[in-house]
Formats: sequence, structure tokens, C-alpha cells
Amino acid sequence: MFIFNPGCYLAEGEIFLSSFSSSIPFSMKWHVFREQAGIIECCQEITIKGFSEILYNQFTFTNLEASSFDVAMENINLGLIEGKAIKSPNFIGWEFRNLKIDYEGYEYYEAVEEGYALRAEYTSSDGMRTEIKGHLSCKPVEQAI
Repeated sequence: MFIFNPGCYLAEGEIFLSSFSSSIPFSMKWHVFREQAGIIECCQEITIKGFSEILYNQFTFTNLEASSFDVAMENINLGLIEGKAIKSPNFIGWEFRNLKIDYEGYEYYEAVEEGYALRAEYTSSDGMRTEIKGHLSCKPVEQAI
């Protein structure tokens, strides 16, 4: 799975926002850094067509077990959110649920030919719902950091 292999990975797809009537193309970069002391750090950059701002999510994966691990995501809008993740040889996914800020969602990557199918769905207290569908390339585009 890509988060266990350092490098920069690219994804593309469609984002569906509850405030828009149609889907919007997006691109995503995952910068995956080398595991150090059982911790994997990643930065996710999301560019949405027609939006001038790039969204940045910082991920930290810890307590790495054979079929599960902990995940923390931090960004400027939500702060720090923690969740649980599961993995298998062909699947990796995580779920967040933060009742304090009324935010929840999931994100998963499933192995398909030439990469991973990406699916995600998030909802927030303001009633905003975001659904993401895309494809992540299995080949890193840059050397590991």
C-alpha cells in the first residue's frame, strides 16, 4: 500500500460538494515520508478546479499493526482529528468521528489495476457534505524523502 512506501503519489477524480449541483475535477498529491520509530508522516495536497486555495491535510499514522493502525489528520480548518484505520493486502481505509465539532467521515483506497480506487465522504456541522471519487497512481512520481 502506498502510505507504507515513501514517495509522492498523484490522484485525480471528481469532488461532489453538497453546495454545488455538479461534480468538480480535483487533483491530489500524497507526500509520504519514511517511517521513523513506528510513525509515518504524510502531507496531502488537494487542488480543486476553480478554487484558488490548495487544501493541505497533515496525516500521522501510528500504532502500526498487521491489520490496523491509528490515524490523525490536521488542517487549518478543522484542527486535529483522530481516527482508526484498517488495512489488508488490497485495501486501506480510515474513519474520523469528532462529536465536539460535529465532523465525521471516511476515506479508503482499494487496489485496482494500475493503482488504487479512491473513495471518501465527509460531513460537517454546517451541513456541508463532500464526496470524493478518484484514482491514485501506484507509482511514486518523486523519490522518497
